[in-house]
Amino acid sequence: MLNIAHRGASGKHPENTLLSFQKAIDLNVDMIEMDVRVSGCGTPVIIHDETVSRTTGGRGKVRNKNIASLKKLDAGNGQQIPTLSEALNLIDGRCGINLELASCGSGILTARSLEASHGIWDSIVVSSFLIKELIEFHAQLPRIRLSYLTDDLNLKDMEKISLLPFYSINMNKDFLNKFVVDWLHGLSFQVFSFTVNTKEERRLMGNWGVDGVFTDYPELFHK
Repeated sequence: MLNIAHRGASGKHPENTLLSFQKAIDLNVDMIEMDVRVSGCGTPVIIHDETVSRTTGGRGKVRNKNIASLKKLDAGNGQQIPTLSEALNLIDGRCGINLELASCGSGILTARSLEASHGIWDSIVVSSFLIKELIEFHAQLPRIRLSYLTDDLNLKDMEKISLLPFYSINMNKDFLNKFVVDWLHGLSFQVFSFTVNTKEERRLMGNWGVDGVFTDYPELFHK
């Protein structure tokens, strides 16, 4: 079962920062998950929320700020909000990467950023709740694996899943059970669950046959 560091080693370090990613690498994780949004100047940056207030103490929406203003913000422990390029350069193939397309426009711009990173394509999975962004990303870079993000599968989800050749389904652990995992495996999908932060939860996911868990505390599952 893959140990996937959710926003890096975010339980103990500032989420979605180079520090958090490096700490996850030091723990020998299988993959690091990070969230991609688009800045006001069109650069893909790594931050989860639509606004900068929760993670930096600043104010305003990411899409209304250029790189210079975003870089002035303290993302915790003196860390800056990284660009996608900075994050890719740090990780540099040392573990897998799960890029979540978190905002409108992130699909095309993320694909353009990755086009120069041919050497690490095989280690990248791109996921999203936003089917439009996944479709636009896939049209640009059809070789890179895709994951569909959902809390609880319903008929609309299944219609969306049929639109693209998804590698995995990433589901909220609270809506998973062994029947769902077995059913998705039968459809040839990998199954990843979020967010799994205790050994007891991880043991349950393992019993159900889940293929990987997103966790804020990858040190709990350190190899």
